[in-house]
Formats: sequence, structure tokens, C-alpha cells
Amino acid sequence: MNKRISKLVVSAGATALLAACGGGGSGSGPDVPPPTPAPDLPPPSFVELEDQTLAMAAIYDLQSINDPLTLPVSGSTVYAGGMHLQTQNDSFSIAGQMQLNVDFSTDSLSGNVRNLVDSQETRYQGILTIGAGQIDRTTIPANNEPTFSAPLTGDVSSDVVAINVDGTMQGYFMGPDHEAAYGFVTGTISAPNDTAPLVGGFIGTR
Repeated sequence: MNKRISKLVVSAGATALLAACGGGGSGSGPDVPPPTPAPDLPPPSFVELEDQTLAMAAIYDLQSINDPLTLPVSGSTVYAGGMHLQTQNDSFSIAGQMQLNVDFSTDSLSGNVRNLVDSQETRYQGILTIGAGQIDRTTIPANNEPTFSAPLTGDVSSDVVAINVDGTMQGYFMGPDHEAAYGFVTGTISAPNDTAPLVGGFIGTR
């Protein structure tokens, strides 16, 4: 397994492991043109996603997992970060930008992974969907029990290949104020005439 990506794969028994305003003119002054919109930035490369995600993970690597009983019982928040997925034999790796929407009032979560790119810097169209997930406040992280889980599924394709991901996310909330969601992914990844076990890791901060 790629050593850098493997740092994001949280094993079940491991300690857990980122206005411009235009001027106006008076009626007698010259017209002031509106500001030029900033150009859209290209999505990050595989290496950039890897570096950003590992840097984010390093901040929380030595912090304790939150006790589920201490999580908020109201309100919602969005965790933004990255996800890395790969076959167990490291023959294929892909990464993307993750958005995880958590509603603490209903103990539910959902989201997506977009701007997917593989380790050869090949871009993929489509998104992976984080389906209806659930927080379990009865779990005990010290006993290797994840705090939340959700399905991760989707079909994405490049000019070269189409792949299907069918997996499960499991994770924890971390930090003094539950400001990070951190965890791992297991499942399968399929291409035409081939299916392989899938492992991965993710982290997002609010």
C-alpha cells in the first residue's frame, strides 16, 4: 500500500489518526467599471490533494477521538476535506474533495466526493455519493467502535475507463470542539471485467 495514503487509513484499533467590492462614483464623476471576477481555480491535482489531506490529518493525528456522548444534540455543520481510495495491492489510487454534511439533531449525515483524479493525474467525471449515514452515540471508540458510518457509492469515468465504487465509510469526530471528521473506507472498486478490494481514508474539518 502507498505509504503516504496508508497514513489516512484509520485502522479500527488505532488512535485517530483544513470581499472584494467595487468603487462607486457620484453622478458627476466618471463611471467605475465593475470588478473583474476572479478566475475559477482548476481542481487540485492528485499530489495536491494528497499533500493537503495529509497536512490536515497531521494536525489531528495525536488528538483523542471525541466520546460520542459529548457531541452536540442540535445544529448541523459541514466538514470539508479530502478522501483517498486505492486497491489493496496499490495498483490503482484515486482522490477527491469531500464534503460531509452532519446534522447532530437527527444524528444523520450525507455528502459527496467530487473532482476525482487518479495517481496518473487522469480526471474523472461524476461524483461519489455519501448516502444516508448515521451517528451512533452508544459506541465506545476505545473499543474500536466507530462513531458514524455511511455508504459510499458511485460511478465515475475518465476518457480511459469507467469505475464503480461500492463501499462503507466509518469514522470519528476529533478535536477539542469536534472540528474534524476522520476515518476509513472499505469496499470494492470495479472496472469492466475486474473487481478488487478497496481501502481508503478521509478527513474533513469545519
